[in-house]
Amino acid sequence: MRSRPRFWIALLAFFPCSSVYADKVNVDWDRQANFGRYRTYAWLDCQTSTSDQLMARRIIEAVDGQLRAKGLQRVAPDADPDLSVTYDSGVQQKVSWAPLLSPAWGFAPDWAWNWGPGWGPGWGPGWGPGWGWWGDPYAYYPIVQDIGTLAVNIVDEHQKQLVWRGVASDALKDNPEKNARKICELVAKMFKKYPPPFASYRKQT
Repeated sequence: MRSRPRFWIALLAFFPCSSVYADKVNVDWDRQANFGRYRTYAWLDCQTSTSDQLMARRIIEAVDGQLRAKGLQRVAPDADPDLSVTYDSGVQQKVSWAPLLSPAWGFAPDWAWNWGPGWGPGWGPGWGPGWGWWGDPYAYYPIVQDIGTLAVNIVDEHQKQLVWRGVASDALKDNPEKNARKICELVAKMFKKYPPPFASYRKQT
């Protein structure tokens, strides 16, 4: 009977994953733009609060690294750049509901496995004791997550038209270092489609 807690711990370890927010990345672009002729870019002013200065720097550095790897050179805004770059960011809360399953085999506190705090900001109450065999859910608990969204906009400065836009979102963590790494990962995923795949044959035209 003492082997049962291991069974429940292993089972519960997989169950909360269905409620964890997975990162999302979407990219769109102007199908008529000739990305092969773009050589330089400049950053325009982005609206950023004082408290976000460190995060703003990380976002700009991550985007600079991707554009530099694509062969683009950053210049001053008054140097007649081919492209201008801006970004928008924000945070909103997402609420999902997790079932508390009825214990068909009775209350068993010695089998309990409590999911405590520390999964990141905004998480709701943990899992209560007394898990038994699966049954129909008799209650639902809210799981609240802070979701950060980043949008990068690239404009053709000569045509004054938006030619590329990437949007990424993911759950924020309490640890700033983890959030910084996640920014780099999301920006890298965005720029896998810069230049857009179909535009590669036009690079020299």
